[in-house]
Amino acid sequence: MSASFEFTQTPFAGLQARLLAEASASITVLTPNLRLARELQRSLDQAAYQAGHRVWAAPDVLPFNQWLERLYEAALYSGTISLPRLLTPAQAQLLWEEVIRAWDGDSALLSISETAAQARAAWTTAHAWQLWPQMRLDTCNEDGRAFRTWANAYRQNCARSDWMDQAQLVDRVSTLFEKKQLRCADALVLYGFDLVTPQQRALLMTLQSLGIQIEQSAVQSAASHCVRMAAVDPNDELQRAAHWAR
Repeated sequence: MSASFEFTQTPFAGLQARLLAEASASITVLTPNLRLARELQRSLDQAAYQAGHRVWAAPDVLPFNQWLERLYEAALYSGTISLPRLLTPAQAQLLWEEVIRAWDGDSALLSISETAAQARAAWTTAHAWQLWPQMRLDTCNEDGRAFRTWANAYRQNCARSDWMDQAQLVDRVSTLFEKKQLRCADALVLYGFDLVTPQQRALLMTLQSLGIQIEQSAVQSAASHCVRMAAVDPNDELQRAAHWAR
């Protein structure tokens, strides 16, 4: 796969026009978080209303992770293939806590819940940046060796119970597409992504090889203005800031 892969750039105005047209059924818009998905949906609804529409089809706009979960659930409940059960974040947290609690190191010195949360975050980052294969081989310090021990135990527990977590979901969905066991919209638009991880990029490149159009659109810029205000003293400045924030 070429490292020079780039997305087709789509201006926001063009994206908005397409999403408000009948062709929107063939487009899915992915955002990096739920807040941005809701803001884009609100903006599209407002544009449709101002254009004189009183009824319109809601465009398919959702966060990247929710899109993955929707795809995976569709495959899971299709009844045609056998797949691991997807753990919720809370379930994955408990599993990490069990692994660390059972560790033969000096776990009495650890805050189990906090350490498990940090280990889970490191596990997610390692997968997002495709670092885990190398981390399994590299020499590292004491903390790194402890994490590697926990991660191996966590991975084995998941495999034994036929479980999978969010960190592994992108790779599994990519495999399902490669085997032509999943389908998605004809075009995917990444809206408001400042960063696409190597793991996400690998999935998108797989989709592009299958004929899916991959596009990117920047967040619509909003008009703004700055006003300079003079405060009487530091206390007055704090009160003005508090009122503004409220």
